[in-house]
Amino acid sequence: MDADKLREKLKNLHMQAFEEDNRYIDYFFENKYKKENCFFLRENDDIATVLYMLYKKMHYRTFKIKCAFFSGIATDVKYRNKGYCKKNIICALEYLHKNNIPFAFLRPFDFEFYAKLGFATVSRFPGMFCRDGHYLSEIGPSDAKMLAVFYKKYCQRAAFLHRSEDDFKHLLKEQQAYGGKSYAVYKDNRLRGYALYENGKCNEYLVDGQLYEDFGMGRIVNLKKAVETMASKKYDYSVNINVTDNLLACNNLSLNITCKDKKIAVCEIAHSGDYTTYTIAELCKCLLGQKSINTKEQVLFNSFEFFMADSY
Repeated sequence: MDADKLREKLKNLHMQAFEEDNRYIDYFFENKYKKENCFFLRENDDIATVLYMLYKKMHYRTFKIKCAFFSGIATDVKYRNKGYCKKNIICALEYLHKNNIPFAFLRPFDFEFYAKLGFATVSRFPGMFCRDGHYLSEIGPSDAKMLAVFYKKYCQRAAFLHRSEDDFKHLLKEQQAYGGKSYAVYKDNRLRGYALYENGKCNEYLVDGQLYEDFGMGRIVNLKKAVETMASKKYDYSVNINVTDNLLACNNLSLNITCKDKKIAVCEIAHSGDYTTYTIAELCKCLLGQKSINTKEQVLFNSFEFFMADSY
């Protein structure tokens, strides 16, 4: 299938799945689509299912960790409930595993579907923002720097997916492309956050000091890389764990994790029933600060807030 035909078929599938304005679909394929970051399965001459992958940097303390963000996951109505989407996600995860990517993130359309694939809720999203004294002011791409500065300042308290000034500029242009509205949130003449609306519905907002609700999901892709990257370096320790992954057999491992003088070493060891066993989703929540435990393995895990904005 040549590039132009593939692009047209992908656009048609995107339109079928998301029923979005043609302006946004054109914007998506002109600005975000890259063939090399597109995973799809064909059936006859159809594109049965697709996902788009964006590489992002997760900031945690002084570390910058390359991760993947899945976007635009869609399946043709003729091929739904037949396992195509799951198979395609596995293909993408296997590709990332071979390339030593520790984590993949997404905004789910169905929490239960992704939970069965080993994804876990790892990020919290502001649940309300317009308290007394807050007001909105409409903004556009020329305000990208202001939002980037606020985002970076807010996220210093947490682990977060990087967004640059250019990312915000593209995001605000994207809003305009499908007729959405973007607002800065102020209180006492100080910027307190932002809110992005589409068809009268708020689809993203970040406001300082507000309530949180479930928002984003993540998954460990390469187990050893994830542990090496995110295990705590606060104390010296040596811990053994078993890990089970019902999707990626390469992650079904027993590991010894040792921290000595703030250096992490991860080694495969023989399975033992004496070790605590974690599902891949449970371990993901622990490594990304979303679950506290009271066992001997607690020295492995840091406690922090992870903020995962839907990434351009």
